[in-house]
Amino acid sequence: MNIHRRSTFRGIALALCAVALAACQSAPERADEAPAPTGTEVPAAMLGDWEGVLVAGAQKLALGLHIAADGVSLDVPAQRVAGAKASAVTFADGLLVAEFDAFRASVELRASDSGGLDAIWAQSGARLPLTFARAGGESAAAVPAAPARIGESVRFKSGQAGVELAGTLRLPDGKGPFPCLILVSGSGAQDRDEAIGPITPFRDIAEGMAARGWATLRYDDRGVGESGGTFSGSTSEDFALDAVGAYRFAAADSRIDAGRVALAGHSEGGYVIAIAENLIGGVYGLVSIAGPGVGGYEILLDQSRDILAGMGAPAEAIESSQAINRALYDMILASDEFPLEAAKAELSKAGLPPDQLEAQLSALRDPWFKAFLRSNPAEYYSRVRSPVLALNGSKDSQVRAGKNLAAIEASAAKAGVPVKAVAMEGLNHLFQQANTGMPDEYMGLPPAFSPEAIALIADWLDGLGKR
Repeated sequence: MNIHRRSTFRGIALALCAVALAACQSAPERADEAPAPTGTEVPAAMLGDWEGVLVAGAQKLALGLHIAADGVSLDVPAQRVAGAKASAVTFADGLLVAEFDAFRASVELRASDSGGLDAIWAQSGARLPLTFARAGGESAAAVPAAPARIGESVRFKSGQAGVELAGTLRLPDGKGPFPCLILVSGSGAQDRDEAIGPITPFRDIAEGMAARGWATLRYDDRGVGESGGTFSGSTSEDFALDAVGAYRFAAADSRIDAGRVALAGHSEGGYVIAIAENLIGGVYGLVSIAGPGVGGYEILLDQSRDILAGMGAPAEAIESSQAINRALYDMILASDEFPLEAAKAELSKAGLPPDQLEAQLSALRDPWFKAFLRSNPAEYYSRVRSPVLALNGSKDSQVRAGKNLAAIEASAAKAGVPVKAVAMEGLNHLFQQANTGMPDEYMGLPPAFSPEAIALIADWLDGLGKR
């Protein structure tokens, strides 16, 4: 249920607890390879296969749990995770704790009088209760296999020395050279599909563009999946160098038309591609997909306000949260070193329990956060040499469509390049057809990236060749 961590800017709102159950990017590992529990022997009543449903707000996620004398493993059918082994398992005083480093989460289990298991799922500062019952009927392990990835696996060097990235080059049918669209992900450690469970925006775009005769190159973020480098501590400027490397790699391929290589960025990626374009000195075109046009400080405040309002928070609570956020952001920007004690004191005003407070402090200390607060997309869009297409969903609760589209349009106009800005009716931040546009409904919507948006991108790019 990896909502906020993958699909939004980090540090979304102090009052929000992200339930970020990420899909395992590596191949499922066998449950019998999981570490054996340490401590007292697990009682027979807890051994076996179990099923439960994790509930967070409007979201529900079915889980399968397998407890054996020699280890614990987890299934998440909706995210095509099967047999993910626990990285550490302990049992003492009737409490079984299984930790899953792949999800940065743990589950605490006790046998109940009813014959089930009472549990707490702990992750990102949240502690969510659930119960497990004996698995019946079809096993939760019967997880559908992820669809085969179409395209050629490639590796290329970032524009930053010492970083090699892995991705997929998807070529259309026919004979090249083909125009190519480089896909640049948003914030958070993401794979080449920008996958959030069954939602795979970049895979959808790649297939849609292939049908229109366009090649695409999408890649795992540095330190993610098969890519090298380190994600933690990297900033938008570092990710821009990765995009520069992707551009150079594609342009050097004989099957690609070097004069028609464009950059597309989703969410923070819409800012990253503008930085990359400035470094390259011009590309065929830039496509911002729900990208920011205003600074990171303003983006985060707007995002917090809009999501809290969408959750039904009272006005006083929203204003209190905004005041705390501003105070934190200001002290972070004003300090050379992270102001730990001052930030802790400010956060304590929100009444967060200790584990949530520590989780927030960890996010705020990331060098990315300070860099993003300082970010100014207008600085880069006002210097681009390439045509710009900016798209947002009208129901995007994470990047306000009107404000950010207008800002990108104004900045690109200063650069004197052709620019088109479109708010697409009814779409959310992931370009799904939405009801409320709130992140908590993403997993309950049809997962497909809007075909209309893909067609608009392809039409606009094709039209550039006719200017």
